[in-house]
Amino acid sequence: CSSDLKVLINSLQDISKHVQISAAEALHKLGEPAALKVLLDIINDAPGKKPIANTPLLQMKEISKNKIRESAIEAVVRILDDDSRNLLYNLKIDNYPAIRDVASRELAMLGDDREMRSFIYALESDDEPIRYEAALSLSKICSSS
Repeated sequence: CSSDLKVLINSLQDISKHVQISAAEALHKLGEPAALKVLLDIINDAPGKKPIANTPLLQMKEISKNKIRESAIEAVVRILDDDSRNLLYNLKIDNYPAIRDVASRELAMLGDDREMRSFIYALESDDEPIRYEAALSLSKICSSS
């Protein structure tokens, strides 16, 4: 099993952030707490606030980087459960609305009633995209139980 562990540890340096996230989560399950730092580094690696040029390519890179950050946030919540609340509350002031939304969704999943009410309230919006995003988030928040 030590060679498997070495492969996972090496995967923390993989070029793909998605591989790093999966390896960090697996390592944490195997009792390697240092893997959590990799996830936190990915979360804190936010795109620059003001790009030099606002081109479609830069916008796509920003969206992609924030999707990776979203995956890392979800992994941290799976690992830490309720102990991730402080991180999530801090992410609610992130520069990117998508990250703030993920933090709110994860807090609602952890039982934060205020966050849950905000998603339910958003279903009453006149703005169709807001209603859609609220319904989509609620589908992730609400379990079949």
